[in-house]
Amino acid sequence: MTGGRAEHFAKEIAASGDIAKSRADLIARTELGRATGALDQARALSIGSNGYIWRTAEDGDVRHSHREMEGKFVEWGKPPTLDGMTGHAGELPNCRCYKEIVFPTSHSYPA
Repeated sequence: MTGGRAEHFAKEIAASGDIAKSRADLIARTELGRATGALDQARALSIGSNGYIWRTAEDGDVRHSHREMEGKFVEWGKPPTLDGMTGHAGELPNCRCYKEIVFPTSHSYPA
């Protein structure tokens, strides 16, 4: 596969076997989020970033545990565990949160 949107990957996943569309959508969104997150982290680490500020979609669908993370600093090497799952913003199943990357000179957050 090459770059694309989650919808494209969901169609390919659904076509690969006996899998419901909703499950294919979940897998595609989650895996695309993880891949994007790994790239974000690699880029940020390469410029000396220690972490990011957790940001949510700020709507009624945001999970309580994710809402509690809004605005908190997260170190790259210490992803939080929320609802029994460990991962960074945007990398958990159905998570629409995102990382506001902290650059080395932008703020003084704990290392």
